[in-house]
Amino acid sequence: MIDLHCHLLPGVDDGARDMDEALALAKLAVEQGITHSVLTPHIHLRHYPNTLESLTPHYQNFKRTLRERGIPLHIALGAEVRMAPELLLGNAWKALPKLGKTPDGKPVLLLEMPYSHVPAGTDQLLRWLIGQGVQPVVAHPERNRDVIAHPTLALTLKGTGAWLQGTLSALGGSFGEDIKRVAWELLRKDAYHYLASDAHRIDKRSTRVEHVLSLLAEQMGREVVTALTHDRPWALVASRFI
Repeated sequence: MIDLHCHLLPGVDDGARDMDEALALAKLAVEQGITHSVLTPHIHLRHYPNTLESLTPHYQNFKRTLRERGIPLHIALGAEVRMAPELLLGNAWKALPKLGKTPDGKPVLLLEMPYSHVPAGTDQLLRWLIGQGVQPVVAHPERNRDVIAHPTLALTLKGTGAWLQGTLSALGGSFGEDIKRVAWELLRKDAYHYLASDAHRIDKRSTRVEHVLSLLAEQMGREVVTALTHDRPWALVASRFI
C-alpha cells in the first residue's frame, strides 16, 4: 500500500505524540504492508499553524531516525490543509507542502473541510484551484455531517474536477455505522480516487489496515483495491521516491 494521508510526524498536530509513538506507527505500517507514506500534518491557522519551513526539520529528524532504527518505511512530506481563503487564494497555495504531481505535472493538494458542514463556496474554491493548475483532493468527505445527511454532496464536489480520498477505517466501521454506510456508498459509486489510512495514534486510528484491505478485496475485488491503495497513489508520488 502507498499511504497518502497519515499523521505520523511526531509532535506537530493531533497525530503521533512523540518519536516513540511515531516509530511504533511506522513499524506497524510496514508490518501491515505499507511501503511508502506521505506524511500529512494538519495546516490549520487556528489550531496547527504549521508551514513547510516549520515542518521540514521535524520531517528530516523523523526520516533520519527511521533509517537509524532500520524501519524500512519510505516517507515524504505533504500536508492536510484546512480549506480557508487565507491559506489557498492568491499565491498562498504555492507555499504549501504538496502530495505530489499528477501524470501531467499538476501539483496535488490535500484539503480538509470542517466536519460540521460543507462551507458555502467550497465548489467555487475547488474550481478556482483547478483553474490555477492545481489538483485538489478532498480528504474523508464521508465524515462531514452534511455529506452524511446528503451523500450526493460528495459527488457534487467531485463534479468540480476535485478528487475525493476515502479513509480505510471509515469503511471498517471505526467511526460508526452512519459514516460506514456513506463510505461504502461512495466507494460503490466510484467516488474515491484513492483510499488512505489517516492514521493518528497507535492506540486509536493506527496504521493497522490489513483487515480492512482484506474486507475490501472480498467485497470489491483485488483489482479495485490495488487501484485505490497502490496504483493511483503511486502515480502521484513515484517521482518523490525514485
